[in-house]
Amino acid sequence: MMGTRNRVGTFLCAACFLCLVGVCIAGLLSTEGNVWETLTIVCAFGMLASAMACLGFVIVAVRRFRNERKEIRIRPTLSDEEFTARLGLAEKIDLRVVKEVRELAAKRFRSIHGDKFYPEDLFEDDLHFSDSLLFGTEHFRQDLMEFLGIAEDEPAPEFENVTTYGDLIVAANCVWRRKHSSAKSSTAS
Repeated sequence: MMGTRNRVGTFLCAACFLCLVGVCIAGLLSTEGNVWETLTIVCAFGMLASAMACLGFVIVAVRRFRNERKEIRIRPTLSDEEFTARLGLAEKIDLRVVKEVRELAAKRFRSIHGDKFYPEDLFEDDLHFSDSLLFGTEHFRQDLMEFLGIAEDEPAPEFENVTTYGDLIVAANCVWRRKHSSAKSSTAS
C-alpha cells in the first residue's frame, strides 16, 4: 500500500507542477483568442484539479492514520511477560531488554501510544514511522544504542532485517546477549 500511495502522491504533485509550468509558458505566449490562451486555461484547470486531488489525498491519508492510531490507542497494553509470550521466543528473550525497549518506545512514541505496540506491528504499514515519526525514530535509535552499548560506528547486523516491533526486540536481545557474553568472558579471563 505504501508504494502505491507514494506513486500516486508523486504523480499528483508532478501533474500540478507541470500544469503550473504550462500556465506560465502558455500565459506568456497567449493573446486573446489564440491557441495559447486555450492552452493556458486548460493547464490552469489541470493545475487546480491536481491540487484539489492532492488535498483530498492528504485528507484521506490523515483520516486513515487517525483511525489506525485510534485502534492502537484502544487496544490493551500488554505486560512484558505477555509481550514476550507473543514473540514466541519466551525462553530466549531477556525480560530486561523487553522492559527497557518498551519503555523507550513509550517515551519516544507517546503521540502514537508506543506503550501499546505489539510484536507483530509493522513499522511502515501499521505504525507509519516514515510518515510521522522522522525525528522521534532518530532519538529512539540513539537511546536504544546507548542502552545496548553500541557506538555510532559499530556494526550491528542484527538490525538489518527488522520490519516489525517484535523483530526490533529480538535484535536488541541478540545485541544485548552478545555484549554481555563478551563482557563476562573478558572479566573471567
